[in-house]
Amino acid sequence: MAVYSGILDIANNEQSLAALMGHEIAHAVARHGSERASQELILDLGTMAVEKLLIGRPLSDDSRKLYNYFTTLGVMLPFSRNHESEADYLGLVFMHFAGYDMNEAYKMWDRMDKLNSNNRTPEFLSTHPSSRTRIENIKKWIPLVKQNY
Repeated sequence: MAVYSGILDIANNEQSLAALMGHEIAHAVARHGSERASQELILDLGTMAVEKLLIGRPLSDDSRKLYNYFTTLGVMLPFSRNHESEADYLGLVFMHFAGYDMNEAYKMWDRMDKLNSNNRTPEFLSTHPSSRTRIENIKKWIPLVKQNY
């Protein structure tokens, strides 16, 4: 696992670095890379099924663009945001196990939100939940993690 120095302005203390590392470790533990590959394979099979079974020929360039647009917005981006949220939650669990202050996780995302305040992509077009969504979720999950772990 590597951490690029640019993130250290946001993960600017040991607690927030633990939040960041817990999140990244969670991606590996949850095998999100493998899930992503499987999802892409399923979408490829779906494309072939549409072409062969429903229309009997390859999609035109315009139809393929439209199909890709809807599968990206309707399937891949939501899956990606779910992976990110799952990694946020599991990262909290790992932080808690290691004895770190889980409150630093939402404080880190607050710093990220302020840094990106002039460059926000609408959440439904993003691979990641917005910083605001993450902050709300993390604040909601902290008591659950304390109770359950």
